[in-house]
This record gives sequence, C-alpha cells and structure tokens, in this order.
Amino acid sequence: MKIAEISSTFPPYLAGTGNVCYHNSVELANLGHKVTVYTSKYPKISYTYPKNINVNRFDYLFKVGNAFFIPQLLKIENYDIIHLHYPFFFGAELIYLNAKFRKIKYVVTYYNNTISDGLFGLFFKIYGSTMMKMILNQAEKIFVTSLYYGKNSFLSKMYDNNPDKIIEKYNVENKKIILFVGGLDKPHFFKGIEILFESFRKLNNPDYHLIIVGDGDLRGDYINQVKNLGLISPICLPISGLTLLMLFNLHYKVFKKFGG
Repeated sequence: MKIAEISSTFPPYLAGTGNVCYHNSVELANLGHKVTVYTSKYPKISYTYPKNINVNRFDYLFKVGNAFFIPQLLKIENYDIIHLHYPFFFGAELIYLNAKFRKIKYVVTYYNNTISDGLFGLFFKIYGSTMMKMILNQAEKIFVTSLYYGKNSFLSKMYDNNPDKIIEKYNVENKKIILFVGGLDKPHFFKGIEILFESFRKLNNPDYHLIIVGDGDLRGDYINQVKNLGLISPICLPISGLTLLMLFNLHYKVFKKFGG
C-alpha cells in the first residue's frame, strides 16, 4: 500500500507523537509498504532517516506551540490511505479538506484530549464540538492506546454510538503482559530471546501477551523466529539511538498504556 503519515512533529524533534509516527513509518516500510511522512520542518536542522521511508519536512507559515500551518498538506494525493496523528491543529483540518475533496480514506491515531483554561479552554470546547467532530467522524477508524482511555476521553460519545470504529492499538485490554526490554543485537544474544519465544509458544494462553521493546541487528532474525513458531507477532518498539532518559520515558509509557 501507499501510505501517507501525517504528524505535526517528527525527529529530530524528539517527542511522543513524532516518535510514534517515526516507528510506525519504519515498521510499515519493513513490511513492504511504500511510506511517505509529511511533517513540519521543526527544528530547522538536518536529520538522516532510514532509506526505506520518504520524509517531507515543510516550512510552515506560522505556528502556535506545536501547531504548524503547512499549506502543502492540501496537495497530498495518490495514496491508498492517510494516517493522521491527532491532535494536529491547522494540519488536521487541511487533511480533512484534502481527503474529502480527493476522496482519500484516512485513519486517526488519537493521542490525547486538548484542554486548557480561559480563552484557550473556550476555543478547545468550541473546536471539539465542531471541527474535531467532523475530522473524527470522517475517519475510517480511530486508534487509541487503550479502550479504557477511549471510553473516558472526548471519544466517549463516539464509542457509545459506534464502538467498532474505535480500535485499541495494542489489543491488550485486560491481558496479562510479559514484557522484555533490552538489546536485540549480537552482543546481547545471551539474553535468550529464542527461549522466551519457545516458552511463550508452550504457554499457549490467549490471556497473555508478549511485548518486546528493543532494537538491534538480530531483530529481523527474531521476527522470523516468531513467524516460524506460528506465534502472533509480539510488539517490537525499536529504541536505538534514544537517550537513557527517553528510554525511561518509553518504558514508563509502555506500562501506562497497558494499565500498569
């Protein structure tokens, strides 16, 4: 498939939404999809990306926080689907208009509610009942980190009316998690990942999910082992190149997502 990933931020700006978009893009490309990222040129420094993804970083006319106005988003066309990382003020509205005009399907990953006090709070309230509703209603599917969050966020009414539209991203609600965090490279071969896979296969219990967080030159081999064992692929979140602080944040976010 030809997939367009849309995010307000993206590496070299290191923050949650952009990092998720980055890893989604790389993994989709590893599966054989043709992936192009559209994002802001912020910060305005150079950055080297994996060769299997295309990244278009555009100058913006203006910005408010991490909301960038990028008119080029109206020119996106000839994709099988668009993946919008939301919220993206100014950008999401352009994607909505473009997709509606060109009849391109899009899906949304919904990260968080936008709330504030004073005038910004009033704006978010009006926006949530108008433009946000239009953007989310037009989406084919909406991904959330957990159904619990979806049911208790601004998506709650939408979930009540159309629960099949809201999809839990990792499908681990009410599951028991076996988590491994570590290097997936030759210097760490002694970690025994293949033994963990075999043990998980013998466990054969749908109430358990195996989550692998890591990256390295053996990662492809481990994915092939999973396939050969007939397992549902564990979730692998590559973390190479991140600082120790970001590793801690990622570890923390994983447990928060899975209700820990």
